[in-house]
Amino acid sequence: METVDSTSIENNFAIFRGRVAHPSRYLISTTHDSGRKVLIIANDSIQLKINDSELSDGIISGSEINDTMMVHQKNIRRTYKKVDALFPDLQRARLANDASALQNISNKIKAVEQEVLEINFTFAKTHPDSFISAMILNDLSKRDSIDIDKISQLYQNLSPTVKKGKDAIELESTLNAISIH
Repeated sequence: METVDSTSIENNFAIFRGRVAHPSRYLISTTHDSGRKVLIIANDSIQLKINDSELSDGIISGSEINDTMMVHQKNIRRTYKKVDALFPDLQRARLANDASALQNISNKIKAVEQEVLEINFTFAKTHPDSFISAMILNDLSKRDSIDIDKISQLYQNLSPTVKKGKDAIELESTLNAISIH
């Protein structure tokens, strides 16, 4: 991990100044072991409210791209909660060594994972002008089992401006490497 910038926080306040060519993701961390928070840096004002003891629960606001990402992540988390609801049944099936019930639960978990995948694909399809779409597609391209043709199609749908961003460039390189093999 490369340190891009660092600053001191005084009286719970810090200012970062500068401009970026294209929005990119960065991790915010503190000297305390309180986790990390993904932040999209764009040429926009950003407010980050964090609790020093749990950085990952920080709230990012004031930036359109971060607001959009937060809404998308909230939709993903809401969908993944369906898996959480399966854990009591999973524990009972494991204790009972019930292979049929375990398979049924496994199928339900796979269905939730597919639902999350479709949420991501739908976001990329409906937001071709969003750098978040490139970030999502780039992340998905690194999965072991993924529909690379669909990712390629969605990549082609991205706007020329988005294709100039770091994630889209990395994704294009990945897609080119796959098509060579």
